[in-house]
Amino acid sequence: YYNRAYWTVSLTQPVLPKATDSILPESLLNKTVYLTNAATHRFLFSDGKPVEGAPASEGGWLNAPKMQGTDANYYNRAQFIITKQGDHYMIRNQETKRLVFSAGQPFEGKPGDEGGWKANSGFESPMCVGVDANYYNGALWSVKKVSECYIFKNVRTQRLLFSDGSVITKRGAEGGWKSSSGCEAPDIKGTDANYYNRAYWTVSLTQPVLPKATDSILPESLLNKTVYLTNAATHRFLFSDGKPVEGAPASEGGWLNAPKMQGTDANYY
Repeated sequence: YYNRAYWTVSLTQPVLPKATDSILPESLLNKTVYLTNAATHRFLFSDGKPVEGAPASEGGWLNAPKMQGTDANYYNRAQFIITKQGDHYMIRNQETKRLVFSAGQPFEGKPGDEGGWKANSGFESPMCVGVDANYYNGALWSVKKVSECYIFKNVRTQRLLFSDGSVITKRGAEGGWKSSSGCEAPDIKGTDANYYNRAYWTVSLTQPVLPKATDSILPESLLNKTVYLTNAATHRFLFSDGKPVEGAPASEGGWLNAPKMQGTDANYY
């Protein structure tokens, strides 16, 4: 769940990733790109009919079609063009010509104050929609880079571009993005925090290959040496609580009273 079973194994303590202000490289601007969520592996996708009139002819965003997260590039609606606008960026769908727009009220608290993105968390995050114009700068995004991923924060609402829904394991298995196809693709949300790394996106010129779990043999360089096991989602170390083993193997008689393994933020003691 939420990639919390992924671990890195290293000989030294890994450095925590930091979000840094970023300028998207020129190689990704003004070209057809895919925005793929790092947690769900879903594509950013534009629903609705293509824009037909002049900018702002639709009169706002209240009836604008949704941005969704799909398992495949249906009808090229997962292809976008990112353009630079001063210090910020616009993300326009190549097929529908719609801009990615953050709906809802601006967020004013501390990250995580809303407690999640679903209604059962006490607050349901507003959707991102596809609009025909940059109403009130709601289609402008700032970018931060974290490792190989990007976080997109909306200039108007201060909300993060976020992927709801299940993690996909096969491209095209859902058969479409509307309920009539048998599976309605989840909405793209605007959240106040990066819950479960679902605000991490990769930007690529080609469709990325889905990661696969393969049987693996740990390299000899990591065997019979002191290593750190670091969780890829939480960045916590695998950590052993309890007193050291003092007797012969099996002298404790079982595991029912054995101390817990925990996930810590540092290598204590």
